[in-house]
Amino acid sequence: MSINKLIDLLGKDRVSDSREALDAYRTDYSLASPGTPACVVYPNDSKEVQSIVSIANETSTPVVPVSSGVHFTGAAIPKQGGIVIDMKNMNKIWNLDERNRKITVEPGVTWNQLYPVLAEKNLMVCAPMLPHGDQSVITTFLERSPLVIPLYEYADPMLSMEVVWPNGTLFRTGSASAPTFPKSFSEGVNPEGPGVMDFYRLLQGAQGTMGIVTWSIIKTEYLSPMNKFFFFPFNNLEDAIKPTYMLLRRKIGYDCFLMSKLDMALICAEEYPTDFDVLMKELPEWTLVLALRASRRRPEEKIQYETNAIDDICRKFNGLQYKNSLPGSGHAAIRLTEILRQPWTDEGPYWKHRLTGNSQDLIFITKLSKVPEFTEIMTKVAVEQNFPVSNIGTYLQPIEGARGCHVEFNMFYDPNDEAEKTKVRSLHDAAAKAMQAQGALFTRPYGSLSDMVYERAASYTATLKRVKNIFDENNIMNPGNLCF
Repeated sequence: MSINKLIDLLGKDRVSDSREALDAYRTDYSLASPGTPACVVYPNDSKEVQSIVSIANETSTPVVPVSSGVHFTGAAIPKQGGIVIDMKNMNKIWNLDERNRKITVEPGVTWNQLYPVLAEKNLMVCAPMLPHGDQSVITTFLERSPLVIPLYEYADPMLSMEVVWPNGTLFRTGSASAPTFPKSFSEGVNPEGPGVMDFYRLLQGAQGTMGIVTWSIIKTEYLSPMNKFFFFPFNNLEDAIKPTYMLLRRKIGYDCFLMSKLDMALICAEEYPTDFDVLMKELPEWTLVLALRASRRRPEEKIQYETNAIDDICRKFNGLQYKNSLPGSGHAAIRLTEILRQPWTDEGPYWKHRLTGNSQDLIFITKLSKVPEFTEIMTKVAVEQNFPVSNIGTYLQPIEGARGCHVEFNMFYDPNDEAEKTKVRSLHDAAAKAMQAQGALFTRPYGSLSDMVYERAASYTATLKRVKNIFDENNIMNPGNLCF
């Protein structure tokens, strides 16, 4: 493909095919195989994105949208070359609506950029667990990362959005599609439609195969200055299951998650590795973290009401104990109050890269009650694969009031050791197969997981391909990946 048309459209300074520029897009933090694009372009607005996609359609050239320099799944690696559309210049934030609790952001807006804007107005976004500060906010939500606040009403932070379909057409979902937008009464807060179809669902989890989102309206929440943390220690995971169900079914608290000792030590260590070593000696095997958050009105009464409810539940579980600080870290509650309300900001590596340099994650959904079974499988497979169990962390995130549970095994490894990378690949695939056989639901299949999942769902896969063909007749949008 000649890049002259792209240069005519954007200018030489926003089109590059230099080796140095292209190498930045060949790999990411995953173990996915490298892929080299033919060129990279940097649009400034949705009209330019439309024009780039139209040019790509003329020659059936692959297009891979990239929204930041931080990716963990391999979904943004150009498997078949083509044009990388880097939207880092599209980083505007506007329409911060305090009353209706929403804000509009472009795909280049990172967590580091968004949080200070919201904090000025005592607002926050219900975010996943410690997102990387340089990661795109929109990408994080499109990938359906689970939220640390596991209430149903926070399950979909994205409202209406604008998208460039693979044929170059500009489209707006939900109430943003109204002719009077943004002057319409609803102002884009309804993500569905137009009509009876939820178009925004085609974009969530699509790995850039169904279109390019150029802005989205995101829900915001009140950022309470008053928080109270409860830490429930458990040496056996089985003992944590019923109390977690009880707490969430009574809708007590906001942030709620379970972590193994290793992951908890990695995120709570203020000074690494000194604090980390202390925490590894002092922490229980598992910790259930529950945060109470005051409301704008009558904040003390709300905190006290929920504290009384927690005490009542503890009595029902034969004196279940909790602490307001973690063993080995007297400042854990203060630290979590800060880091759970913003992206990872510690100096040095991202928390998943602290231990050995990188982490390969195995992610799926199951019932909370079945998680102990899967942790046993993970341990068994690790021993069979001769991988140190001590280098595997576990993060459990109840979702939708504990109706389900996001399970995340973090396999920490040295990215500079080829033998170790090979071992982690083998462990990841072997564990995934064993867990799928026991009912694990892989709703976010990337890399080697894709083939494993889609082979088990032939009719579903065929339907996805038909839907993809309707919207992307020339198969230019991130080919080599399959959506949802």
